[in-house]
Amino acid sequence: RQLDIGLNLSRAELAELAGIAPETAIRTLSRLREQGLLQLEGHRINILDLDGLQRLARPLPVAVRENLL
Repeated sequence: RQLDIGLNLSRAELAELAGIAPETAIRTLSRLREQGLLQLEGHRINILDLDGLQRLARPLPVAVRENLL
């Protein structure tokens, strides 16, 4: 499933909304693009793989989290 989001925000403003540094936002968006999950076109974010993005956003199971910490 795909989704097209038109944002009238700069990447710095998007980062501020997310509570992260602009550099982190840019790196994260670039990684998601490299993974084929989204496409960036100016102020538009085209989500190419909504299911994949949702899977990535799911919380990790407790057992996995505890081993990562």
